[in-house]
Amino acid sequence: MRLGAAAILVGLLAVVGGAARSVSAQPASFINVTATQKPAANVAAPLSSLDQTAYVFYSVTLVSQSSWTHVVLSDSAPTVTPSGTGAAVVFTDCPGATLAGGGFSCSIDKLSPNTPQTYSVVVQTPTSGATLSVNPTVKGDERTSDSTDPQHQDTFPTPLSWTLTSDTTAAITSYTNPATTTGNASFHTNKSLCGASTCTTPNPQWTQADVPNGLAPLGVLVSLQERNFAAGDCPAFVASGGLHCFGQISDISVGSSGAGGVFSCAPPNDFPTSCANSLVFTVRVAAASLTSKVNTKKAGIFHNGVKVPFCSTGTTDTNDVGGDCTLSLVVDAATHDVIWSVEGASNGSWGGFG
Repeated sequence: MRLGAAAILVGLLAVVGGAARSVSAQPASFINVTATQKPAANVAAPLSSLDQTAYVFYSVTLVSQSSWTHVVLSDSAPTVTPSGTGAAVVFTDCPGATLAGGGFSCSIDKLSPNTPQTYSVVVQTPTSGATLSVNPTVKGDERTSDSTDPQHQDTFPTPLSWTLTSDTTAAITSYTNPATTTGNASFHTNKSLCGASTCTTPNPQWTQADVPNGLAPLGVLVSLQERNFAAGDCPAFVASGGLHCFGQISDISVGSSGAGGVFSCAPPNDFPTSCANSLVFTVRVAAASLTSKVNTKKAGIFHNGVKVPFCSTGTTDTNDVGGDCTLSLVVDAATHDVIWSVEGASNGSWGGFG
């Protein structure tokens, strides 16, 4: 009886010991990875072209309730479906990261309990394809006693994707490349204008934003969208002056702009043309889309319903500190297109009148 009981006890211990070893192969904790992507998943990212290079952005925030060692954040080259070329990681703020083969790898080393760490990545879009996918992956060791055994590393992938589009006729949303620190990043909608009513693909207007590089350490999202005038879009002062609004509304958004943003300047150099940080927006309206002749002697630009003075007057609009001013408004002698440019640090809705 005693031998039988002893045998049963040994057997139970063996079973319990085996179960414990099986559980130990799984992480007692995990690294929670939260991702943010720009453009958002429901907004198409533009394909890159010879005309302009486009980018997408994502960030990952890592947090765990326990300590981890040998933590590595990495991603291979982006996947393009169907196959496309040119997609690659061009920037990450993960310290000591190595960029190679279109992807990157970064040793974070230690992750302390309840201490979030966030890292940002910028990816150049391909020149063709329908979908761009990335898979930032975190690897780490949660058990200090096994920290030198790579077989005990746990893996936490976070797949993300964007639909891709070559159609920038009326809109484009792209990220800037923070790895480029000089000159301007320029993004624009399709510059092949067609303003006649007989156009197969109407494109009465294009919009361009020139964004100074090197001011936003992690880059910014730039969104340009053109739309037809809706009720109330044309300010009351236009009609009362016997004038008309022309072209379309250009809705422009640049991250970190406006008062206090990186594209504004402090006095005494806060006037737009004296500020090296100023954004410049340019719009060209196809002559064939104009329903009436533009009175260039009285023509001007408005921003969020407020008239924008010409920079030559030394004054700005009242939308924010520093304000905006109109650099130029001309009619092209050859095409009769109307071209205007404004300088300043403000997002919002822009339009022309005359």
